[in-house]
Amino acid sequence: MGRARYPAFFRDAARLEREAVGLHVYATQAVRGLLQTEEYARAMLRLRPLPADSKALFGASRD
Repeated sequence: MGRARYPAFFRDAARLEREAVGLHVYATQAVRGLLQTEEYARAMLRLRPLPADSKALFGASRD
């Protein structure tokens, strides 16, 4: 399998990603899903509940 060809503007980014050993994310609005505690997720949902039709995706309520 040959090497992927990247557009010129992306070559540096592809090289940096290949050499990366960690990922750091800074967000001012919310904690990313995998890092959320159950308590944090519940507090966020109290502030902004899911739309009614999306609740069917998760089954019965666990309140």
